[in-house]
Amino acid sequence: MIVFARGLLSLLFGRAEADVLEVARIYLICSAASMPMQALYSACTGVMRACGNSRTPMFTAVVANVVYLGVSAFCIFGLDLGGLGVGLGLAASRLVSSAVAATVLLRGRGGVVVPRLHLKPDRALLKPIFGIAVPAGLDQMMFNAGKM
Repeated sequence: MIVFARGLLSLLFGRAEADVLEVARIYLICSAASMPMQALYSACTGVMRACGNSRTPMFTAVVANVVYLGVSAFCIFGLDLGGLGVGLGLAASRLVSSAVAATVLLRGRGGVVVPRLHLKPDRALLKPIFGIAVPAGLDQMMFNAGKM
């Protein structure tokens, strides 16, 4: 999405003004660059919810929204960054929320105990996971493109 941002936006919104497309391109790049953090957040909070802990995901969502509003407002009004400011606010909120969710989960306070990470991947275990995760990720990418 980062590499083809301009072409994708032209395809979807070709009749929009050049200034609008440029701001959309900047925001799309910020959004795409922060997607791994969103994926980590979604995975961590999904595990917590599955274990019956819905309070922590709600708390992290509130924190993420406060960070998004605060950083975006500062970048837009304080630093006069416009669309880039909104993109930086989004990236900051995803960074903070994923860090909080992962920290809670790894410390064993998320409703499940996560064993120490092993650096050697189990390919037999990962193959069916990626068989589900990759199509689901592509589905989410198309869904978000439709929202744009």
